[in-house]
Amino acid sequence: METPKIAIIGAGPAGIATSIQLKRLGYMPQLFEMDVVGGLLRNANLIENYPGFPNGISGPDLIELMEMQLKQLKIDINQLHITRLLFADGLFQLYSDSESFVADYVVVASGTKPKPINIKISESVRKIIHQDIINLLDINGKHIVIIGAGDAAFDHALNLAGENRVSIINRGTKIRSLQLLVDRALANENISYSENTEVESIDIVKIIEQNHHHILQVRCNADGVGKYSIDCDEVVFAIGRDPRLDFMDQIVDRDRCMFVGDVKNGIFRQSTIAIGDGIKAAMKIHNKILLRY
Repeated sequence: METPKIAIIGAGPAGIATSIQLKRLGYMPQLFEMDVVGGLLRNANLIENYPGFPNGISGPDLIELMEMQLKQLKIDINQLHITRLLFADGLFQLYSDSESFVADYVVVASGTKPKPINIKISESVRKIIHQDIINLLDINGKHIVIIGAGDAAFDHALNLAGENRVSIINRGTKIRSLQLLVDRALANENISYSENTEVESIDIVKIIEQNHHHILQVRCNADGVGKYSIDCDEVVFAIGRDPRLDFMDQIVDRDRCMFVGDVKNGIFRQSTIAIGDGIKAAMKIHNKILLRY
């Protein structure tokens, strides 16, 4: 019997866990990742609900361990952006910009993408604002504005506040974050929090040529305060995320296409849940293959 081909789209925690379990079961999955290994886990300041790490572990440190495990198991990562997934003639067909692949089974672990920004900003501003903090983790001495009030906003603030000043802006009064994160952020002297504050516009007000730096101005309108502006070095939008499924056409044979991790879990975006999803998907695929052959 020819070994079935299994493709995994996305090398975040869910995709990594799927590939590890499949390798243990005797398969050689093809793992595809369009960006950095680990996905949004790289943004995580401290993961405290992952069993086996009583003092918690940072996202980057956990990813490093995962990458070591992939290397030990000789699981290669195809650094390709899968732009289209089709099902035809009994096989899945995966297309990137430069190559194509076929698979008998597909695991979609493509994660999420940021929700659209709904305030008016110029194209030049849009190019330099952030919707995650991967590129900001090494900066210091800056003022960073974070727009949002969920887990990501407060976790980002804690991650960046060590050597920077951080301002969190909430357009309402409801905080959709774990209280533990909120308490830590509000106790940090480098983090300020504003609520009932609507961001109306963001503009570049200064460009410093010698170090290619910019100063941004965030114009706000706050209840009881009125209009005011904040000058800062960086702006991060943490306003929610949607499933990343724009590469998919309608999948006919869902029995052999599984969704794992953040791409299907809505607000329940946790590395522990994603990893469990991946392990379960790999075991289900194995059982399907045994029954089929």
